[in-house]
Amino acid sequence: MFKLLAVAGLSATGLAVGMLSYRTILQHERASTLTITASEGIDEGAFVRLGGTEQWVQIRGENVNNSVLLVLHGGPGMSYVPFTALFKSWEQHFTVVQWERRGVGKTLALNGEEPKGSLSFRRLSADGIELAEYLRGRLHQEKLILLGHSVGSVIGVRMVKERPDLFHAYVGTDQIVDMALNESVSYQMLVERVAARGDAKLQQEVADIGAPPYTDVNRWFNKQRLISATDPVVTGFENKLFRMIATAPGYSMKEMMALGQGLKYSAAALLPEMMTLNLRALGATIELPVVFILAENDVLDPTALAVEYFNAIVAPRKDLAMLKGTGHSAVLINSDEFLRELLMRVRPLASARVR
Repeated sequence: MFKLLAVAGLSATGLAVGMLSYRTILQHERASTLTITASEGIDEGAFVRLGGTEQWVQIRGENVNNSVLLVLHGGPGMSYVPFTALFKSWEQHFTVVQWERRGVGKTLALNGEEPKGSLSFRRLSADGIELAEYLRGRLHQEKLILLGHSVGSVIGVRMVKERPDLFHAYVGTDQIVDMALNESVSYQMLVERVAARGDAKLQQEVADIGAPPYTDVNRWFNKQRLISATDPVVTGFENKLFRMIATAPGYSMKEMMALGQGLKYSAAALLPEMMTLNLRALGATIELPVVFILAENDVLDPTALAVEYFNAIVAPRKDLAMLKGTGHSAVLINSDEFLRELLMRVRPLASARVR
């Protein structure tokens, strides 16, 4: 998804007036396709004060009494609010909550960057717990379902370890476990992929990046970018995501630019801590049901490492689904297939009990 960094380079002065007008038209058209008209539906977007900072939260669903699904985006700074259309079918079955964390999207546009050294996974997890408590009261439900994607899965595991009482279940996808090992295996898989292509130029690019550890965010981004660029499914889908960001309803030019800026800012701010993450250090026990929905061919967050971690988890109930033939970000690219797994494996764990 690293083509999305180009959004950070856009500006109102850099676009023709005609293009800005066309963007406005497309925003209105997209907004009309996302309208929720059901009498029991909910469609809210507002800043919620979490950890002393106003943060953007979107709540959408066809029936407010459905189970609440809180989505923790990856990136680490890539908001999924602009991709709401991909979750439209989910909204028939769940009340879907998207959250733009510190340093991301509208939250970044409003507050600017966090004080240097203050953005941490502990802080993000604490904000997430505060959000879960807010949602319980706002939506009158005892517990939520928590879905963590990629870097969001690290935040998700921390949240359910600390406050299992807030959640029906934890769903991990593109699950990160041990970041040092993750990067080592990921890089080797990239080396093997480009070697199989026999492209000397591409092989040199990979060699120039070099093996981890990565202390320079640009080296890490370049490795991630090449993994995406050598996956034709991801490459084609990135173009769709780029268009969705550029025409996201409700985003000013400043907020749209913040979507791209946040992707790089969050990665740079969190990189030192991110590269030392190891969820095994938190212990194997998770005191609620755990479901992993994994992509069979994930190279960014190697699938085998997530399966190994899943097997080691001690939980009241565990379930694992493997999405055949898919790669990283199947939650977005294969969202309908992902929904089928949620309905079969997760929704039965979370019959919504209204308080």
